[in-house]
Amino acid sequence: MKLSVDERCRILTLQADEIAEDYESEAQSTEREQWQGGDIVEP
Repeated sequence: MKLSVDERCRILTLQADEIAEDYESEAQSTEREQWQGGDIVEP
């Protein structure tokens, strides 16, 4: 909280760009679909 609002926004933007690359990669997408996909089964 010691940083200015502008500096915090700049850092958050950089972090968001970095993580977006992970979500956009094909290997990550396929792996994520495997464990997130499918039907919801309730007992």
